[in-house]
Amino acid sequence: MSRPDSEVIPQPIADALPEKDAVSQRQFLGTELGEVLQAYRPYLLGVAWQMLPQGLLGKVAPSDVVQETLLRGYREFPEFTGNDWAELVAWLRQILVNQVSDQIGRAHV
Repeated sequence: MSRPDSEVIPQPIADALPEKDAVSQRQFLGTELGEVLQAYRPYLLGVAWQMLPQGLLGKVAPSDVVQETLLRGYREFPEFTGNDWAELVAWLRQILVNQVSDQIGRAHV
């Protein structure tokens, strides 16, 4: 696998997101939460491409790491304590960082 040509990390599409006050009001339920998390897929994919070592790309697909990140974000959302979009993005990014670290650790075992 090769890395994308662009070094620019894709940003989430604002139109795909509910009103910004929804995070602070903690109104994410069911499909709405899934849609919000999916809006961050392109951003997380760009981060995953940058974080995964070149030698690991043949064994681990960045899209798989992002899928696991979104699944964990969905399952663990009740534990999210943030109050705004920036905190949500930071929380998802940290889940992704943990997923990448886990993959790197497994590759070295």
